[in-house]
Amino acid sequence: TDMVVICSLDDAPDLDRKMLDELASMALAERPSYPFCMGAKGMTLYRLGDYKGAVAQFPTKGFVNPKDELLSLIFLAMTHKQLGNDAMAKTLLAQATASAEEELGELNGPEMPYQDRPIVWCMVHSVLKEAQELIGDAK
Repeated sequence: TDMVVICSLDDAPDLDRKMLDELASMALAERPSYPFCMGAKGMTLYRLGDYKGAVAQFPTKGFVNPKDELLSLIFLAMTHKQLGNDAMAKTLLAQATASAEEELGELNGPEMPYQDRPIVWCMVHSVLKEAQELIGDAK
């Protein structure tokens, strides 16, 4: 599932998105209510252009790792934008931006649970930048 998430951070056209989606589906079948797996599946559906499927897949609660919550929230914002729900996309992006500032702050902040802060910071901020470019002003 980690590979699925990492590969979904970028919209690189040379990735086999269908294979990544199959891997996400297998992980989700093993742990159907685990937010990390649900978010990974949603990310693959987003990258495949299945926005209706993606919006239904992203979890909204039960997160253990702040990174998983932030990535799901950012992808959910982009998904709503793709579906034409501009107001919802802006609201979710504003929430994600505020949460990223609160949870992550600076690149060289205190240690985080589960993963190294610089890795999480880069993951979240790369997708956050994409969402800001797609959605525009989050206010």
